[in-house]
Amino acid sequence: MVALVRERDFDTASLQGGTLFLGVAIDERLPDDFDLRVEALKPAPSRTPWLSETLTEISAAVSWQLWMGPGATDTPLAPVAVARDSTLGLTTSGVVALVLPSRIPQLDAAFPSSGGLLAPPRLDNPEQDAKVVAWLRVRRPPSENDAIHKVRWVGLNAVWAQQSRTASPELLGTGTGDPGQVFQLTRRPVVAGSVRLEVEEDAAGWTPWEEVETLALSTSLDRHYSLDPTTGEVRFGMRSRVPQLGERVRVVSYRHGGGAVGNVPAGAVTSLDAASVTVTNVLPAAGGKDSASLVEALATVPAYVQRRDRAVAQEDFQDLTLGVPGVGRAEVLPLFHPGTPGIRRPGAVSVVVFPTEDLRNPAAPLPDTALLRRVAAYLAPRRLVTTELYVIPPTYRPIAVSVGVHVADGYQVDAVRRWVEQLLRQYLAPLPDFGPAGKGWPLGRAVRRAELEAIAVQVDGVDYVVDRLSLAVPRAVPSGSPPAWDPRELVELAPWEVPELSTIAVVGGTPLPVGAGYDPPPDPATDPVVVPLPDEVCR
Repeated sequence: MVALVRERDFDTASLQGGTLFLGVAIDERLPDDFDLRVEALKPAPSRTPWLSETLTEISAAVSWQLWMGPGATDTPLAPVAVARDSTLGLTTSGVVALVLPSRIPQLDAAFPSSGGLLAPPRLDNPEQDAKVVAWLRVRRPPSENDAIHKVRWVGLNAVWAQQSRTASPELLGTGTGDPGQVFQLTRRPVVAGSVRLEVEEDAAGWTPWEEVETLALSTSLDRHYSLDPTTGEVRFGMRSRVPQLGERVRVVSYRHGGGAVGNVPAGAVTSLDAASVTVTNVLPAAGGKDSASLVEALATVPAYVQRRDRAVAQEDFQDLTLGVPGVGRAEVLPLFHPGTPGIRRPGAVSVVVFPTEDLRNPAAPLPDTALLRRVAAYLAPRRLVTTELYVIPPTYRPIAVSVGVHVADGYQVDAVRRWVEQLLRQYLAPLPDFGPAGKGWPLGRAVRRAELEAIAVQVDGVDYVVDRLSLAVPRAVPSGSPPAWDPRELVELAPWEVPELSTIAVVGGTPLPVGAGYDPPPDPATDPVVVPLPDEVCR
């Protein structure tokens, strides 16, 4: 149930037949202890689907209803029409445009949410409860086998926003009649699909032309052009219709902007250029990605020409996935089905997606379902029809490390200890530019105690490791008991797993018990230090 609460007095009748823009943020985060093998054993309704077709389903069935008040007995709930729904049936975050009925009940402040059949609950805040003007109910029909999952936020007057600005009209130039004409927009990068281009034809005057992704299929009768969003170049084809000699070319409008600069935190957006209204972004902005540099672009040209925007080989899936904003690393598991990870499945391809960051757990970043959907939507039309594509998150195997080092003379113990800890964290990190080869810890590569010990002694100021480095994995303990660890010389990982450094303790001298953690000494600048003084000083 969703309560519509007024901030000030107004006539409820003004809502009759009106449209509500309801923003809904679905909690699409995966659990921190996600394990693919455990997930595969769950029953179908509660198991997260990884198949690309399931991730990219258009929507799930959902019905919206308006509570008709405590006096309504025949029709306690009236249906509410849905004009638009970018939440895909409350499966992802978005905005729902609801068209309210022509009659809305007047709720009495004395009993705003009580009485009558299927009455909604009272609010915890009595003052807000008295200001409720309407109640909405949303539910899935009995035919659906999936519930509405946890909701993080709901709010009115919500819209999707894109970090861009609208450019003023521009006169690009005059046509020459030659094939392959190129014109330059003054602002860039350009939002693809936002350009409204017109050509001043002799007979028809200013005539709109259509932007297409490729000009290879255009004929001499097609008024087509292509756009390079990065450079802002407008290009006409070699075989399609082109602006003739003396015909002027203009753009009425287009939008420009984007990039990682738009990934701002919640509350950072407070105004709009187009309107003098009060706005704010209640959720962090995401999805912005800077254009590739010239060096990066040149490095990917050969693969792009060979791939032709199709995912066939293992490298194709990886390169295409890395082009999706928000993806920090992608690994491909051929013949891998996440439901039966131990059995090779012909035709199955699984793409393991790591996000660029995860503020909840930076050491073990997990993508949310929204990112997995974006990857699936991008890869699905580019794969072979016979390919069974799955998009899955990584599984982290917790480990603990404890090491004591002997610090050489002339080196500060705490500084050396911190460098050893930092180097071990980076060596075991899952994202580039860390890991053994700078590409993150490889999927399925075992963690060896001796290897980590060799890394620790590479730090300047470390003479040797005291006793030996300890490597351990968690032991199963009863619920509510403190964690326990079993030492290992070698931690084997499944082909879809990477390590997660849960605890690490690096000290100077004798190492601590594995999993114990390390409490640094007090900081003299912030923590008081008790110093004993002789009696005569205190008098």
